Amino acid sequence: MRRAGIFVLLIVCIALAGCSGIQTTTTATETTPTETGTQSAVTPQESAENSRFEIGERVSPARLREGHTEAMADIRYTIEHVRNTRIRVPGDSSGLPIEEIDVSRTHVVTADREYGYQEQAAVVRRTVRPRTKNTPTGASVLEHVGLALTVTEVIERDGHTRYVLKTDVNSSTETDSQPYVRIVTDDRGLMYTAFVGTVHDGEIEIQSGFSLDAAGQSVRPPAWTADLQGQHVSERDDIGTVVVNHTGLDTRLTVTTTVDSLDGITLERNEEPFLHNEDVPDWRVTPIVDPNVDGPIENATVTMQYNESELPNGADEGNLSLFVFNWTLQTYLPLNTTVDEQNNTVTATEGPPVTFTEGGGPEQTLQPQIAAPGVKTPITTLHVPTYLELFRRN
Repeated sequence: MRRAGIFVLLIVCIALAGCSGIQTTTTATETTPTETGTQSAVTPQESAENSRFEIGERVSPARLREGHTEAMADIRYTIEHVRNTRIRVPGDSSGLPIEEIDVSRTHVVTADREYGYQEQAAVVRRTVRPRTKNTPTGASVLEHVGLALTVTEVIERDGHTRYVLKTDVNSSTETDSQPYVRIVTDDRGLMYTAFVGTVHDGEIEIQSGFSLDAAGQSVRPPAWTADLQGQHVSERDDIGTVVVNHTGLDTRLTVTTTVDSLDGITLERNEEPFLHNEDVPDWRVTPIVDPNVDGPIENATVTMQYNESELPNGADEGNLSLFVFNWTLQTYLPLNTTVDEQNNTVTATEGPPVTFTEGGGPEQTLQPQIAAPGVKTPITTLHVPTYLELFRRN
């Protein structure tokens, strides 16, 4: 559903911005891009330093980046990043993208927080962190663009003026791949859409880009931020929280850690052969997963969904528990688990302390953790009576 939503947003943004290449003032009713002219590397001849552009003016990407970054400094906004999208230019019978967007990222920025959403294959990542100078604005899309852009249209819409800037490419006649850049900006310097890619044989391939909804001094966080709004975020301590949902494993991992560590947290299927003992039936009712972290953890929570049909015959759901495999003891240790029988989920944070000895040495105590930096912590759901019986037999 999110991919479809971004797909529609991309088409609407292109349509609203006006793409006809006619160098006149227009309203925002044109549709898919049409490129005119030939590409040129002529040094930009820019007008006096102000935010208003004129038809035919040549503008450097650096000027656009600087104006956009400055205008974004104090506003609240939602920005959606898109990659790997192909669009047929007018003349093609479909007039629509021929490939879905492979990766999408959304950032919602409020006065003091930045919420992030990223979906890739079976994994959805959501983050919340303090708003800082490094909060994404989209300006980086133009970092590697070296050609000046030409102002091709001025759009009057809802009492505001917007400008369309593009590379000079004739997609209907060029057979070789040519750079393609298209920007819609306003008098303040805000870029509302920016798409960078190539055009070849009547097809535009967008390699990176974004669409911006600038909300001014207020923004309503979308529904996917609901459970993030109560999470710990600290600008002073540089702390944020990530929630990783792996639909293929029916598992959700929530970790509060340093901001620099948020993007390194992953959730994967465990592939250790000796942990997948098929000779012992009915002891495991969910997949074995590996939470991976690479920084200090303030707290972590894991939730797994189970299927009642996987339980041993006559087993009570209340006897399920999450366990973490301990490499020192070479066995599973229980985690403090809450069972939600209505939604068929089990949730845990950490386990009770465990006392043990090695080789007749002094007693040692460890506390089972869901995740630890640089250490694999395989987690699964076991039916406790069945597992204890197995443990006693071995």
